[in-house]
Amino acid sequence: MVVRDIQTGEEFQFISNEWLAVEEGDGQIDRLVAVAGEQQLKEYSHVFGKTVQKNFADDHLWFSIFLRPARSRFTRVQRLSSCMALLYLSMLVNAMFYQKVSDTPGSGGLNLGIFSVSPEALGVGFLSNLIVFPPSFCIVFFFRKSRPRNPKQSRLKIALSKQNAAALGK
Repeated sequence: MVVRDIQTGEEFQFISNEWLAVEEGDGQIDRLVAVAGEQQLKEYSHVFGKTVQKNFADDHLWFSIFLRPARSRFTRVQRLSSCMALLYLSMLVNAMFYQKVSDTPGSGGLNLGIFSVSPEALGVGFLSNLIVFPPSFCIVFFFRKSRPRNPKQSRLKIALSKQNAAALGK
């Protein structure tokens, strides 16, 4: 938790890692938590947890549909559109290479129980990724860099502002 003093501009960070809820954890809603020092903020468990949480919430495309950070300009609809573009593009590329590689591995193939991998299958997989990911990264890049739309004013607000301007002019 970060607390910022608006008068002095000082910022204080608190690390609790415990619930403040009646229905979760030990049920306490009142805790005394000390200000975190530099050493606590640099601990591996704190840094790792924050990094994983941020990466899943914002950087992982599929999870970020549901875990999107509140202040992100990359909306849920844009994230879902990017996921669908990635899915459909990979389906198209897989259809291009459908039945181009035999089911049984030839020379140099690897048998792992019920799975078998041939050098041709690895090559097709690598080539598919080369085709799919650059356009997907471009779509995500453009959505992340796009600016949010300005909310349109309702007709009622416009009418009231014109009415107020007319009243002030009289």
